[in-house]
Amino acid sequence: MRNSLRIVLAIVLLVGAACGSRAQSSADSAPSKPLLYTGVTGSIDASGLDDPQYVLSFVPVQRLMLDATQHPLTQAEVERAVAGTPVSLSQLLQLELLRQEGQLYRLNYLLLTLADQKTMYRACARYGQSLADAYRAHQTEFDSLAKKYPNAALRPQLMFGLIAGVSLDWRGLDLTTELGYRVQPPRHAKGGDYLIHSSEAGADLDLTGLYLDSETAPGSKMSFSTFGDGASMPRLEGLPDVLDGGLEKAMEDWQKLPEVYAALRSQYVVLLLLAIDDAPGDERSCQRGGYRCGPDQSDSTVRKPPKSEPGFAERHRLS
Repeated sequence: MRNSLRIVLAIVLLVGAACGSRAQSSADSAPSKPLLYTGVTGSIDASGLDDPQYVLSFVPVQRLMLDATQHPLTQAEVERAVAGTPVSLSQLLQLELLRQEGQLYRLNYLLLTLADQKTMYRACARYGQSLADAYRAHQTEFDSLAKKYPNAALRPQLMFGLIAGVSLDWRGLDLTTELGYRVQPPRHAKGGDYLIHSSEAGADLDLTGLYLDSETAPGSKMSFSTFGDGASMPRLEGLPDVLDGGLEKAMEDWQKLPEVYAALRSQYVVLLLLAIDDAPGDERSCQRGGYRCGPDQSDSTVRKPPKSEPGFAERHRLS
C-alpha cells in the first residue's frame, strides 16, 4: 500500500507541473493578497464553482461581499462586480452567500469586518482571564489524568490537548450549540455539512500565543487531530497538518484547475489513511507512546470531534 501511495503521489506531482502552464487563466483572479480570509466549519465535499471557498477566492467577489456589509446590492451592482470572473449571481445565491429580498440582494453568511474582529478581540481579552482561572482551579484533576500517559515527555502536550483542544475547543463547540449560541452546520445541495465564514484582511491583531483551532482527519480505525496555532511547531509536523505544507506547495499549479484541485487534496488523505490501515503494528506502537503522537503532533483520540469542528484543509487563520 505504501509503495502504491508513493507512486500515485509522484505521478500527480509530475503531471501537475506539466499541466500548470496549460491551465485556464481565469483562476488567476485569486491573488496572493486577498481582501478576505475564508474557511468552513464542518465538512465540505464540493469543488470548483460549487465550493464557496473557491468562489470567494476571487478578489472582485470579495470586494462585493464587503460592499454587502454596508448596504443591500442591486442586480446591476452584482453583475458588474463579478464581470470577468467565472462567478455569476445565480451561483452566489445557490451557495447562499447572498439572499434575495425583493429587488435587492443582501449578505447571507458570516463575514467579520475589521471592526467586528477588533470588538471580539477586546471581549476575549476581558473575559479570557476568568475562563483561565476557572480551569486553573481544577489543575489537580488534570495533573492526575496526564500522569496516566506512559510517555512522560509528552504529558505537557497531552495536557494542552485535553484543556485547550478537547475541553475548550471541542466541548466548547458542543456546549455553545446546546445553549443556542451556535447552529449546527446545515446540509448543502452540492454536498457537505458546513458553515462558511470570512474575515476581512488587515485587522493587525496580535495573535501570538493564542489558540487557533483543531484539525482532524478521520480514519476507519483511528482519527488524527492537532490543536493550537496552525503555524506553530510541532503542530506543522502532525497529521493532518503536515499535508498542508510541502504537498500543498507541490500542488500549487493545480489550483488553476479548481475542478481537480479539491478532489486531489481529499485523495491524499484517503491514500494516507489506507496506508495506515495496512500498518496495524505501527498503529499499536503509536498508541503505546512509541512514536511522537501527542496532541500537538498526531494525536489519536477516543472521543470524536464534534460535527462542527473544521476538517482537513478546511480551517483558515483569521489574521
